Amino acid sequence: GRVVDAFEEWFAGYAADPAKELSRTFEDVQGYDDIVMLREIEVESHCEHHMAPFLGKAYVAYMPTNRVVGISKLARVVEIFSKRLQTQET
Repeated sequence: GRVVDAFEEWFAGYAADPAKELSRTFEDVQGYDDIVMLREIEVESHCEHHMAPFLGKAYVAYMPTNRVVGISKLARVVEIFSKRLQTQET
């Protein structure tokens, strides 16, 4: 049971929808004419080849056009993808 619970936690990203997180935006972007960047987001994930854990840091940046995504949503999307199997290089 503990192993099942651990796997559910480690790979919870498959049950979450990153598009849903990014759909919550601020529409008033007047005054936003520069890049939005979130740096050094702690990442804990698992290698898809070996299922071995690895750690890293993610950096996310984008240029807003019509809407702005909140910083917490960017971190949440990184968390969703980090809780899925992947290659370290990705």
